[in-house]
Amino acid sequence: MMRHFFILVLSFSLWGAANCKVCTNFNTDIAEGKRKAAAAPYHEHPADIHSLDEFNWAKMKRKLERFKVPDHFLKEVPLHNVRLDPKGLHGRAQQMTLHYLLMLDVDRLVWSFRKTAGLRTRGKPYGGWEKPKEELRGHYVG
Repeated sequence: MMRHFFILVLSFSLWGAANCKVCTNFNTDIAEGKRKAAAAPYHEHPADIHSLDEFNWAKMKRKLERFKVPDHFLKEVPLHNVRLDPKGLHGRAQQMTLHYLLMLDVDRLVWSFRKTAGLRTRGKPYGGWEKPKEELRGHYVG
C-alpha cells in the first residue's frame, strides 16, 4: 500500500517537470489565443472620441508652443569625459555584455553577413537569432 502511494506521489511530482511550455521564437496557437483573450476587453467597444473632449487641446497646444527650455538645462560633454561606475548597475551590465561578446567566435557571428556579401564563410553559423534563415540575425553585430 505504501509503495503504491509513493509511486502515485512521485508520478504527480514528475508531471510538473514533464508538462512544460514550449519555448520558441514563434507564436504558438496557445500564445495567440491568450493574446487575443487578453486584448478582447479593449476591442469590444470602438473608441469613443467624444470622451476626449474633457481635455482642452487648444489650451495644451498654446502652452506647449510657449514653452522655453531653460538655459543650461542639458550640457553637451565629450564622450571621453563620461564614465560608468564599475560597481553600479550600468557598469556591471556593460562588463557582463563585454565578457559575453568576447566569448563569441567572430567567424560564426558574421557568417550570415559574409554569406550575403558572397564572401567565403568560415565555420558554421550560430543558431537562434543568428541562424541564416532568421529575420532578426545580426542582433549583436548590427
